[in-house]
Amino acid sequence: MKTYRAAITFSLSCFLFGSVMTLLAGPSDPCALLTAAQASAALGGTVGTGKSITGKVCQWQQQGKAGSELLKLDVNLITPDRFTRMKSVTVGTVVNVGGLGDDAYYSTLKTGHTTITTLNIKKGDTAVVIRVSGGERPVEEYQAKEKAVAQVLVPKL
Repeated sequence: MKTYRAAITFSLSCFLFGSVMTLLAGPSDPCALLTAAQASAALGGTVGTGKSITGKVCQWQQQGKAGSELLKLDVNLITPDRFTRMKSVTVGTVVNVGGLGDDAYYSTLKTGHTTITTLNIKKGDTAVVIRVSGGERPVEEYQAKEKAVAQVLVPKL
């Protein structure tokens, strides 16, 4: 009887430990972090289902728009080490952002008519890069859309 109880206790402990470790590991599917409705609200237009670009990158794209009107949203899961490296070697402007995860910053590069901006967030052992791209909009518009995504996404990290 003691052996039976010990086996059950051991099995239960392994199951619980494995479940806790899975929760602590953070998300593994960036497409699961946002619904199409949440991505649509952030971009200001209807988007389709998120499409996996690679295992750690998901993209949502506005439907019914083309050329400079089309916006895309990329969510890229990265390691905390990469988050830190990117912050120190980014070409362009880095501006810290409060209230999102443990650490967050915008990285912005403007060359001619092209603006590339990302919102980079670290929370615990997970980090994510959020990028809205497409068209020729003011930097503040891209950043506002990225922050809207972050406010939905960060609680899931």
